[in-house]
Amino acid sequence: MTINPITENEIKLFFTKWWNTTNQQLQLVTLGQIQIQADPPLDLLLSSPIGLALLHLAETTENQPLWSQTEARIILSDCETVQSWINQTTFAQQTPDTFWQTPIGYLILNARLWAEQDRLVSLKEAAELSGLSLSSLSQRISRGQMQFWRDPNEANPQRARRIRLSELEMFIHAGLVRKTSLPSFSRLPVPILAAAVPPSPKHP
Repeated sequence: MTINPITENEIKLFFTKWWNTTNQQLQLVTLGQIQIQADPPLDLLLSSPIGLALLHLAETTENQPLWSQTEARIILSDCETVQSWINQTTFAQQTPDTFWQTPIGYLILNARLWAEQDRLVSLKEAAELSGLSLSSLSQRISRGQMQFWRDPNEANPQRARRIRLSELEMFIHAGLVRKTSLPSFSRLPVPILAAAVPPSPKHP
């Protein structure tokens, strides 16, 4: 797998946090009688089904390979595998909204969108494509008319919001924006798994 070292480090940090949290919970429940080794076996975790799925999602997100229906099915399956594993606890059966603002959550989100022949665009790009002003787009987001996600890799919070290109396309086709320069999609029938693209946070 060829991925950015920064992304690989984020995946390792993700596993490390999970490992430490699991260890702390074991010690708490058993009053310290049960604990696992302090250092997570990162090589083993990266070669596990979850690790390989995350690496595959990262590779797809970063390299944007030529789309195919077969590869899209695999990516959607990997997304479902990782999300199901994240949600396998007694106390949390649904991925929290805040997860999608983390580097790993954002990685999974973008991989799923690639499989669906979609992508996230910044408000600046959306404004250029639609003819709407940045303030108008922000107002639509604030009123809940458009979903948004935050790019955790963008340091400036004012520039971190992203919207789906397909949603902007629907606004254009509905005549709600002035331009029609948005490239149309050539969508193929890709099966969407049970865990659809996550909802955006309710508040910007």
